[in-house]
Amino acid sequence: MDFQFADLKKPKPYVPYTYDPEPEEWHVLDTFPKARKLIVEVGCGKGAWIIEQAKENPQTNYIGIERTINKSKTLLTSSEQAALNNLIAIQADAIALMSQKFPKESVDELYFFYPNPTPKKRQANQRFFVSSAFDVFHQCLKPNGTIYLITNIEPYHQEACNFLENIWGYQILDKKKLPQDITPRTAFEKRYLDAGEDLFELLASK
Repeated sequence: MDFQFADLKKPKPYVPYTYDPEPEEWHVLDTFPKARKLIVEVGCGKGAWIIEQAKENPQTNYIGIERTINKSKTLLTSSEQAALNNLIAIQADAIALMSQKFPKESVDELYFFYPNPTPKKRQANQRFFVSSAFDVFHQCLKPNGTIYLITNIEPYHQEACNFLENIWGYQILDKKKLPQDITPRTAFEKRYLDAGEDLFELLASK
């Protein structure tokens, strides 16, 4: 992939759009318990990872957000079948949803599995860690909260690290290439491992 790095500079302030009336499906967040640890997966696809995590950790709250219609249909069906009271699965644009519905400093951990790298430089403002919209994630994350990114695109991994550390002020806790013998957590991860691709992990703290 011909990945073109963005210029390392702080973006203009982000001004979120307010939905009025609010989408009806967003109301499910109004009664979700707030006291427990909260983990959010952005772009959770069909929900394989987050549903298993919610099953294994019943004292932790999980929110899975998926924008695309086809994947979110499977996600919603699977989460309903799992009948977990510590998981909310929702079809939405994560930035729009979180900017309007998430209290500041409410999220303990944010997960991004294989986000679209939008490789051209002119597309850089669509990348999560380059765009001014990253401020939404930053505001929602608790102090010392963590961001977990995994990608099969090494330049994307490096750019995310650069922006998180030098623009957004995060501490990089870990960055590495993953071994090929890990158990795949998502369908994309299985596909990349089966193809013998390298996978890159980044862990950062606010």
